[in-house]
Amino acid sequence: MNPAPAVPLPEELLQRVALLTPNEHEFLTMLAQPDADWRALLAERPGKLVMTHGKHGAYFALARGQLRHQPGFKVKAVDSTGAGDTFNGALATFLPLGLEEAVRRANAAGALAVTRPGAQGGMPTLAELEAFLESEG
Repeated sequence: MNPAPAVPLPEELLQRVALLTPNEHEFLTMLAQPDADWRALLAERPGKLVMTHGKHGAYFALARGQLRHQPGFKVKAVDSTGAGDTFNGALATFLPLGLEEAVRRANAAGALAVTRPGAQGGMPTLAELEAFLESEG
Protein backbone atom coordinates (compact mmCIF):
# COMPACT_ATOMS: atom_id res chain seq x y z
CA MET A 1 0.00 0.00 0.00
CA ASN A 2 1.30 3.41 -0.93
CA PRO A 3 -0.37 5.85 1.49
CA ALA A 4 -0.62 8.84 -0.84
CA PRO A 5 -1.91 11.41 -0.50
CA ALA A 6 -0.73 11.57 3.08
CA VAL A 7 -3.40 11.37 5.77
CA PRO A 8 -3.36 9.87 9.26
CA LEU A 9 -4.36 6.21 9.11
CA PRO A 10 -5.79 4.03 11.89
CA GLU A 11 -3.35 1.54 13.39
CA GLU A 12 -5.79 -1.33 12.80
CA LEU A 13 -5.60 -0.63 9.06
CA LEU A 14 -1.80 -0.39 9.10
CA GLN A 15 -1.58 -3.76 10.88
CA ARG A 16 -3.57 -5.42 8.08
CA VAL A 17 -1.32 -4.18 5.28
CA ALA A 18 1.41 -6.58 4.16
CA LEU A 19 3.82 -3.88 2.97
CA LEU A 20 3.68 -0.07 3.13
CA THR A 21 5.68 2.17 0.78
CA PRO A 22 5.39 5.78 1.93
CA ASN A 23 7.88 8.57 1.47
CA GLU A 24 9.18 10.24 4.65
CA HIS A 25 6.39 12.84 4.79
CA GLU A 26 3.67 10.24 4.13
CA PHE A 27 5.17 7.90 6.74
CA LEU A 28 5.13 10.45 9.56
CA THR A 29 1.74 11.80 8.50
CA MET A 30 0.04 8.39 8.32
CA LEU A 31 1.23 7.72 11.88
CA ALA A 32 0.14 11.23 12.98
CA GLN A 33 3.65 11.84 14.34
CA PRO A 34 5.08 14.62 12.12
CA ASP A 35 7.99 15.41 14.46
CA ALA A 36 9.00 11.85 15.35
CA ASP A 37 12.30 10.15 14.52
CA TRP A 38 11.40 8.15 11.42
CA ARG A 39 14.31 5.74 12.00
CA ALA A 40 12.90 4.61 15.34
CA LEU A 41 9.41 4.27 13.90
CA LEU A 42 10.72 2.32 10.92
CA ALA A 43 12.58 -0.11 13.20
CA GLU A 44 9.25 -0.85 14.92
CA ARG A 45 7.82 -2.19 11.63
CA PRO A 46 10.41 -4.70 10.44
CA GLY A 47 9.70 -6.27 7.07
CA LYS A 48 6.46 -4.32 6.72
CA LEU A 49 7.55 -0.92 5.49
CA VAL A 50 9.85 0.56 2.85
CA MET A 51 10.25 4.32 3.14
CA THR A 52 11.26 5.97 -0.12
CA HIS A 53 13.51 9.00 -0.02
CA GLY A 54 13.73 10.18 -3.64
CA LYS A 55 17.24 10.39 -5.05
CA HIS A 56 18.61 9.23 -1.70
CA GLY A 57 17.08 5.77 -2.15
CA ALA A 58 14.97 3.84 0.31
CA TYR A 59 15.08 2.74 3.94
CA PHE A 60 13.59 -0.35 5.52
CA ALA A 61 13.97 -2.61 8.53
CA LEU A 62 14.65 -6.32 8.36
CA ALA A 63 12.80 -8.88 10.46
CA ARG A 64 14.98 -8.25 13.52
CA GLY A 65 14.53 -4.48 13.30
CA GLN A 66 17.91 -3.78 11.68
CA LEU A 67 17.69 -0.65 9.56
CA ARG A 68 18.89 -0.90 5.99
CA HIS A 69 19.50 1.80 3.42
CA GLN A 70 19.45 1.17 -0.31
CA PRO A 71 21.24 4.20 -1.77
CA GLY A 72 19.77 5.88 -4.79
CA PHE A 73 21.26 5.40 -8.23
CA LYS A 74 22.81 8.46 -9.88
CA VAL A 75 20.97 9.30 -13.08
CA LYS A 76 20.12 12.43 -15.03
CA ALA A 77 16.51 13.15 -14.10
CA VAL A 78 14.19 14.37 -16.85
CA ASP A 79 10.71 13.77 -15.41
CA SER A 80 9.73 12.25 -12.06
CA THR A 81 6.17 11.47 -13.17
CA GLY A 82 5.47 7.81 -12.46
CA ALA A 83 8.71 7.12 -10.56
CA GLY A 84 6.83 6.08 -7.42
CA ASP A 85 4.47 3.85 -9.40
CA THR A 86 7.47 2.27 -11.12
CA PHE A 87 9.15 1.71 -7.74
CA ASN A 88 6.03 0.07 -6.30
CA GLY A 89 5.43 -2.13 -9.34
CA ALA A 90 9.03 -3.34 -9.34
CA LEU A 91 8.98 -3.89 -5.58
CA ALA A 92 5.90 -6.09 -5.86
CA THR A 93 7.35 -7.94 -8.85
CA PHE A 94 10.66 -8.75 -7.18
CA LEU A 95 9.42 -9.34 -3.62
CA PRO A 96 9.76 -13.13 -4.02
CA LEU A 97 13.55 -12.51 -4.23
CA GLY A 98 13.52 -11.13 -0.68
CA LEU A 99 12.98 -7.63 0.63
CA GLU A 100 16.58 -6.41 0.23
CA GLU A 101 16.86 -7.50 -3.40
CA ALA A 102 13.36 -6.27 -4.21
CA VAL A 103 14.17 -2.82 -2.80
CA ARG A 104 17.45 -2.70 -4.77
CA ARG A 105 15.68 -3.53 -8.03
CA ALA A 106 12.75 -1.22 -7.30
CA ASN A 107 15.16 1.61 -6.57
CA ALA A 108 16.93 1.00 -9.88
CA ALA A 109 13.62 0.86 -11.77
CA GLY A 110 12.51 4.13 -10.18
CA ALA A 111 15.82 5.74 -11.09
CA LEU A 112 15.50 4.64 -14.70
CA ALA A 113 11.92 5.92 -14.81
CA VAL A 114 13.01 9.50 -14.20
CA THR A 115 15.44 9.47 -17.14
CA ARG A 116 12.62 9.65 -19.70
CA PRO A 117 9.46 11.75 -19.93
CA GLY A 118 6.05 10.45 -18.96
CA ALA A 119 4.73 7.87 -16.53
CA GLN A 120 4.28 4.85 -18.76
CA GLY A 121 6.99 5.88 -21.22
CA GLY A 122 9.50 6.23 -18.42
CA MET A 123 9.00 2.73 -17.04
CA PRO A 124 11.95 0.49 -17.95
CA THR A 125 11.62 -2.95 -19.46
CA LEU A 126 13.04 -5.93 -17.60
CA ALA A 127 15.95 -6.05 -20.08
CA GLU A 128 16.70 -2.35 -19.49
CA LEU A 129 16.58 -2.85 -15.73
CA GLU A 130 18.90 -5.86 -15.85
CA ALA A 131 21.38 -4.04 -18.11
CA PHE A 132 21.35 -1.01 -15.79
CA LEU A 133 21.95 -3.13 -12.68
CA GLU A 134 24.77 -4.98 -14.44
CA SER A 135 26.41 -1.69 -15.41
CA GLU A 136 26.12 -0.46 -11.81
CA GLY A 137 27.93 -3.54 -10.49
